[in-house]
Amino acid sequence: MSRELGEMYQRLLGSDGYGDESVLLETRRPNLDINGDPTGGDEVRLVRVIRVGDVVTVLWEIGWETGSSPRTQVDADSRRAVAAIEAWLD
Repeated sequence: MSRELGEMYQRLLGSDGYGDESVLLETRRPNLDINGDPTGGDEVRLVRVIRVGDVVTVLWEIGWETGSSPRTQVDADSRRAVAAIEAWLD
């Protein structure tokens, strides 16, 4: 499949400091208009998997109205998720 037709790419990004272990995955594919034609930009999604003790949670950023959330927002959400899990485990 050509990139113009929506091929998705993934890459692992650094993700230290969230829970006992974490990994951050970025998915990227061409942004398409309502007719399925490329707009020239990329749709970026971030997925962070966090382990705290025996609990594993997945945060999947889906943006808003076809926009992507900035990594800083995903980092803030991840910190809140870790705090919530730690409070639940106590």
